[in-house]
Amino acid sequence: MSKKNIINDFWNDAYRNLKDGGYISNDERLNTYRFMVEKKELQKIIRNYAKESQRNRALDVGCGNGRFSKILARYFERVDAIDIAESIIEENKRNNTNPNIVYHKSTLENWIESTECKYDFIYIGGVLMYIENIESLINIEKLSSLLNKNGVIVLRESVMTKERKDHVGKHYVAYYRSKDVYKHIEGLKAVVVKENLAYRVGELRNVLDRLKLGFLFRKNIYPYLLKCLKCKDLIWKPHLNKLVNYYYIFRKEY
Repeated sequence: MSKKNIINDFWNDAYRNLKDGGYISNDERLNTYRFMVEKKELQKIIRNYAKESQRNRALDVGCGNGRFSKILARYFERVDAIDIAESIIEENKRNNTNPNIVYHKSTLENWIESTECKYDFIYIGGVLMYIENIESLINIEKLSSLLNKNGVIVLRESVMTKERKDHVGKHYVAYYRSKDVYKHIEGLKAVVVKENLAYRVGELRNVLDRLKLGFLFRKNIYPYLLKCLKCKDLIWKPHLNKLVNYYYIFRKEY
């Protein structure tokens, strides 16, 4: 079976069999915390970098169950949401009650080649690590041609802190590049590069469990847990080649 077919099958199965396929987990409490962190971060990014006068059309690449598409729809007049998994796209279409979101089954490559739309904001959530080799960067450079002037691209990618480490197996394929690879994209200005703390929520939970303080992992103390996440030295070793998640924010200036 080809690597692309393995990836397609994995995500179709994940969305069918897991309570939250986007996070590849059945741990509802952990998924809730992660989404709380990411929701606030995306809203902050939109407010800070997407001008109010330029919020017409947005694109959500790798939309999954549409959780981030719905956030984008609060700020933009039209949202195109694409994903490779037919199972989740059909479910989204059946359950969609938001008239300014349109779901499409498509790969990133096919969408770039087929769409005639221009966007003010493009959100790419955990997609490039499933595209092999330099093809991903070439696609991003092409994707920038879909941006209007002053348009914004946000990448949210799982990367390694030091050296690339690929996972290629019978049931799962991903290409975890160095965190520095996505810092430069031809024709775009990098505005922000920073860690996505949502993907360290699991580490924090493990620490609390080891200290027999798991009862603190509750929604009502979420703001305090987030502050703990920012204390990196408490739960991670910077000398290791570690899998992390980063935000890369770019703006098109011409």
